[in-house]
Amino acid sequence: MKYNELNISKNKGPKRVGRGIAAGQGKTAGRGTKGQMSRTGSSKRPGFEGGQNPLMQRLPKLPIQLKAIFAFPKCCSSSLWSSQIKLRRKVPHK
Repeated sequence: MKYNELNISKNKGPKRVGRGIAAGQGKTAGRGTKGQMSRTGSSKRPGFEGGQNPLMQRLPKLPIQLKAIFAFPKCCSSSLWSSQIKLRRKVPHK
């Protein structure tokens, strides 16, 4: 067998977890022993911070026009921000 004659596929099959200790991902299947994320069906909603007050709840309520500006901060320049905040208009995003 030569190195250039090896049949190497780029697509690997999914890892079979929880199939015994000899399989490598047995028993806890790589999830750890205890905790919320080790349970089945565990998923946290977007923005959940483990009981801490979430960021979107900590921030003050803003007018709808300002929310549209902060939704797309990377595509807008600072001069465009200041002018649009003064005019209370939505900033067009690219």
